Amino acid sequence: MIQQPTLSPLRELGHLVEVEANKRRLILASVSLFGFVLLSVYGVAHFSIDESRLGSFYVLCAAFCAANLVYLYKRTSYSIPLTVLNTTLGGICVVLLYRGMTEGFEPYWLFPVLCISLLINRFAHALTSAVLLVALTLAAQVMGGLSLLDTPFAENSGLRLLLSLSGMACIVLVAVYRTERASKLLLELHEEDIHRLAYYDSLTGLANRPSYLRWLSKVLERARKDARSLAVLYIDLDNFKQINDRCGHRQGDRVLVEFGNRLANCVRPQDGTTRLYADEDVARLAGDEFVVTLHNLREPADAAQVAQRILELFENGFSVDGITHPISASIGITFSESDNLDAETLLNQADSAMYHAKQTGKNTMSFFSKSIAEAVSERRNIEQALQVALAENLLQLQYMPIFASNSLEIVAVEALIRSTHPLLMKTGPGRFIPIAEASGQIRSIDEWVMHHAIGMQRRLRDDAAFTGKMSINVSAVELHNPELPVTLAASLAEHAVSPGDIEIEITETALITGDELSLRTLHQIRDTGVSICLDDFGTGYTAFNQLMNYPVSTLKIDRSFVQQIFTGDKTHRKMAGMLKKLAELYELQVIAEGVETAQQLKYLKRIGCDSVQGYFLARPMTAEALVAHLQEAPRGH
Repeated sequence: MIQQPTLSPLRELGHLVEVEANKRRLILASVSLFGFVLLSVYGVAHFSIDESRLGSFYVLCAAFCAANLVYLYKRTSYSIPLTVLNTTLGGICVVLLYRGMTEGFEPYWLFPVLCISLLINRFAHALTSAVLLVALTLAAQVMGGLSLLDTPFAENSGLRLLLSLSGMACIVLVAVYRTERASKLLLELHEEDIHRLAYYDSLTGLANRPSYLRWLSKVLERARKDARSLAVLYIDLDNFKQINDRCGHRQGDRVLVEFGNRLANCVRPQDGTTRLYADEDVARLAGDEFVVTLHNLREPADAAQVAQRILELFENGFSVDGITHPISASIGITFSESDNLDAETLLNQADSAMYHAKQTGKNTMSFFSKSIAEAVSERRNIEQALQVALAENLLQLQYMPIFASNSLEIVAVEALIRSTHPLLMKTGPGRFIPIAEASGQIRSIDEWVMHHAIGMQRRLRDDAAFTGKMSINVSAVELHNPELPVTLAASLAEHAVSPGDIEIEITETALITGDELSLRTLHQIRDTGVSICLDDFGTGYTAFNQLMNYPVSTLKIDRSFVQQIFTGDKTHRKMAGMLKKLAELYELQVIAEGVETAQQLKYLKRIGCDSVQGYFLARPMTAEALVAHLQEAPRGH
């Protein structure tokens, strides 16, 4: 069953107002149509019995009703048709009362006229019309000489008419009032929803970003006038995405709600938060980002105390509903020391300090400084440079050969990303790749790399008879992308490359225990026939017995072990040998990277490393240089 999208409260409120207006227009149109038909018949009937004056009056009223119908058909407003109907009904009442007074019959037509008059009006106007009609009826009966008190009730038709009109008016007015009150209450509830959406976060009930910024602007202005200082603490939850990936978004929302509650309790009046602004002291800006504002600070240490109390919430994990989550917080702190700061700038400073805290190890606090501002500016410049590089095709690949340790034949090639953009050339991939991962640009970069590296593998097959593999690095972030196996398969099909000719490299730190989504993605990649290499092995926290759970076929020993093999510390030399034995135990191939001396190569060959790569053997080269090298070297040596 296809579910219809639900309306937002703002659109729903507009929809309710429109429905109410359409309902009133429909009532007015129905009354006008009924009046036109009935009054036309009565007008013609009175002409036939030579009552031309009354017949003309009814025909005129019918014409007013017809005009109403035309107006309601062409216009959305109903105020003019309502006025016309009220005037018409009032005129009919006067005529009926006059005839009853002069001709001596009871004008029972006042009953339906009264009901119609009350139903088409708002309660206030309906009440006025009812009182006016009862008063006119009473006046007409008194002027007609009827005695309302002396004659017995059974014989006093005038008194019965008056009481009946009054009783019916009360019944109809109660119905009109309750209907109008229900509609008004419904609109008020939706207006309250809209207010909460505009000013508060719908999940946690805390102030949202627009509301907080408006409030912070007012507080800053007040602080300047009173020569006071305030602090802003920007809080981001570390590793929160893992909760959504492992436990689902429902549990993630529960963590956010619980953290919002505990965060509010962390901020005490003695910390410099005035209760005057309790609704905005703590706000949720977006996702897992929160902010706390501290007023009347005596010294910066006061803000540090609050930040430390927030960090203590995550000691031994963060427990919600009996589940302990391994998350922490990074906190950025800034102060309103300059008179030139506006709310947006102050918040950006706190955000920059928070990012610095996250970069320096997470689960810590950082104060805003000039150096942090420069680092954040550089990060933004790199993000913009990546956008330009992707849009203008300023990315390129270089290729690092991988050699068989015994024969020194090239058995594989690792694709390494580079860029011709001046800033990206200066910073290098070691700097711009983590920024691309944090900004979400890594997906486009990885897709570009896969497409061009697989295309290069086809070229090596055709032009250089290359029989080895193309090794492609994939970001750990992309292991949470369910489309990655599909994209990889599409590139293989496009370039007509066998999956067995491709190897995907992932870093060991990308594999987190219990990360089912990453593990599922790796299995899907392996199922396509593409092999998987665990890069930088030995630097992460992968337990040896966990290797059997990962669908890897190759381990790449980190360069740090290779470079320190002959530094005097025998630990790294033993570690390299142990990693090789571990690989043999799990029937895995071993590649050692970072080989820079003949002595290192000799040792790695002796302990049985299958493949090696490093500057001693070959440096990264362009596509043209690699093709030429493979064409010239016999059997790829």
